[in-house]
Amino acid sequence: MSKKARFSCVMTLGLWVACTAVGFSQGAKMGFVDSLAVLQGTQEGKVGIGEIDKFIEAKKKELQTFQLKVDGLKSKLTEQARVLSSDAATQMQGEITQGETTLRRNTEDSQAEVGKRRDALLGKMSSKIQLIIKDYAEKNNYSVIFLREQNQPYVAPDLDITQEIVRIYNEQNPVAAAAGTTSSTP
Repeated sequence: MSKKARFSCVMTLGLWVACTAVGFSQGAKMGFVDSLAVLQGTQEGKVGIGEIDKFIEAKKKELQTFQLKVDGLKSKLTEQARVLSSDAATQMQGEITQGETTLRRNTEDSQAEVGKRRDALLGKMSSKIQLIIKDYAEKNNYSVIFLREQNQPYVAPDLDITQEIVRIYNEQNPVAAAAGTTSSTP
């Protein structure tokens, strides 16, 4: 980075810090929301994550079954290597290679599908979460609400409004019990 660009960045950052300090020294409110905790804490998020987890488990079983089939072919080839004709051994090796390729592709496809489902859940919920945060900020006189990231090692508990956002989300977006939620109480 050139000296001019560094100077510009430093000046911009300094100006932002100065403006922020002035604004917050005059009684402005600030809050933080942990978006992952909101996703995991809402009823809709729990149901969605549960559905994704079920999909993952089903795919794991499917892939494990296929892996056992490929492993069985490998064992069979190893056990019968001495008695198989070269054509039969070549054919069996081709089946193993084809099985490994199919297994790898199915694994990649499953991972892509999990990503799509997670993105769909997040997309479905994010606009609702953003509206709730905006309304909450306006009603409670917040000047700014930041999304909390994992690289923020500490946020004062009185600045964290995550649980309040979860409560409001659940009130505004109830999930029917038939949708797959289960009670953990006996």
